[in-house]
Amino acid sequence: MAAPPAAYPSLGINTTTAVGTSTIHSTPRATGVKVGGANGAISNDTPEGAKSGPMTSPLLRLPRELREEIYSYVVEPGNIGVSDYTDYVLSQDFSPGSFQPSFLPQICNVNKQLRTEAAACYIRSRIFVVLSAVPFMKWIEYLGDEGLAALRNLHIGDIFGKQHNTIQEILHFAARLPNLRAISPVFVLEARLVAMPLEEVFEELQLSKMFDCKRLDHVDLICRYRGSFLERAGMRTTPGILRAEDMVAGLMGCLERGFKNQGMKTHVEISRICIEYV
Repeated sequence: MAAPPAAYPSLGINTTTAVGTSTIHSTPRATGVKVGGANGAISNDTPEGAKSGPMTSPLLRLPRELREEIYSYVVEPGNIGVSDYTDYVLSQDFSPGSFQPSFLPQICNVNKQLRTEAAACYIRSRIFVVLSAVPFMKWIEYLGDEGLAALRNLHIGDIFGKQHNTIQEILHFAARLPNLRAISPVFVLEARLVAMPLEEVFEELQLSKMFDCKRLDHVDLICRYRGSFLERAGMRTTPGILRAEDMVAGLMGCLERGFKNQGMKTHVEISRICIEYV
């Protein structure tokens, strides 16, 4: 499998100041995951609603491990009808009143059980670049423990500023993902935050919620701030930009120390700072 793309591949942003780059590697698993099981192991038990009977599908009569193998041929990268392992999630991917995104393979539309099991297999094999966080988070929550446990690699947050989801909402969601390995949260650094003490900014953004992700290997902190904020604060000059970059670097340092204190070996870096002059 080819190496996954760097965090947030080119999305047509004209004014971007790079502060380092990084690559988050996907680590999909071929087997299912069940919250609370030993080492994330799944059960052999036939799920409720799939009891053997004359009208039961032969697929649903198979042990869960075999069903997972079959799902993988349909939904994992490099298999039938699947050519990519990065999904860009936009608001238009969700129909009004529906939790089911349009990009899922058709096997996820067969019935409720396959919608959960096959979707979990699909989620495990993907890196999600989520530009519209709210419907995506509702979809994962709708899948229950299966969906929450399946998510591994997540780039989340609206880099264009058209959505109103906050980093606090995103990180509260991330803290519920027991197997999350990599996250790139996007946040808006307003001029008022740059003027605040570093510790207060760290607390307000609730970045410590990432310490609850005990399997987290990689954090790619992505900051977005608007030129209009800098202008109102008299910070649109190079010194103002440097102050903002210093704040983000300080937040990165707080995360590094926090993970170390938790006994975690999570790697933290700044992927880039996107500057919008609007």
